[in-house]
Amino acid sequence: MPPAPNIGNLPPIDFVLISHSHYDHLDLPSIRALSGNVEFWMPTGLSKWFAKRKLGPYRELGWWESTYLTDKLALHCLPAQHGSRRQLFDRDRTLWCGWMLKSATRSIYFAGDTGYSATFCEIGEKFGGVDLAMLPIGAYRPRWLMQPMHLSPEEAVQAHVDLGSRLSIACHWGTFRMADEPLGEPPVLLRQELTRRHIDATQFRALNIGESVEI
Repeated sequence: MPPAPNIGNLPPIDFVLISHSHYDHLDLPSIRALSGNVEFWMPTGLSKWFAKRKLGPYRELGWWESTYLTDKLALHCLPAQHGSRRQLFDRDRTLWCGWMLKSATRSIYFAGDTGYSATFCEIGEKFGGVDLAMLPIGAYRPRWLMQPMHLSPEEAVQAHVDLGSRLSIACHWGTFRMADEPLGEPPVLLRQELTRRHIDATQFRALNIGESVEI
C-alpha cells in the first residue's frame, strides 16, 4: 500500500517519535528525508543507529522516563511487549516502546508494536485514562507465533478498555503483508468485537488508507 500522504505532502513537523528498530517502523529513506528539520525521539540504544548515519538531532528515553517537548507538552516513554532487531545478531540490543503525549488537559497515546499485557491497565491507572489511543490491530496470525508480539483486534479492544481510552484509532494493518490473516480482516474483526462487547463503534475507529478524522 503506497503512503498517503507522502513525505512531500506532510505539514511542518517538529518532533518524530520512533517506537523501535524494525524495518516497517524505522525506514532509512524516510528518516533521511525528515532529518534536519525535526527532533527525533527514540527508546534507549537506538541513537547509535542515528549517530552512525549522521542523522538527527535526536534524544533517547527509557521506559517510564519523561521529559518536556515544550513548557506545556510532556513526553513519556512507556513499556511495550515486543522486541527489536535489524540484523542477524542484534536482537533486542535496543529498546522498544510506546509513547504518551500529555498536556494539562489532553493525552495522546501511541502503543507502538505490542502484544497484550497488564501494562495497558497500568498506563490507564497512571494517567487517569487517555483521550486518544492509537492501537495496533494487525499482523496477529498465526497466534502461536504472533500473540506475544502483536495485538489481535479482540485484544486491542481489551487494551482500549484497560486504558480508559475515550477514542481509539486502529493502526498497524492493511499496509504490509506481514502475517497470515487477509489484509482487510482486522477492521472486520474489530467491528465484530465492539458489537459483541456493546461498545459504540465510534469509540474505536479503523480509518481507510488516506482517510483523516478531525479530533
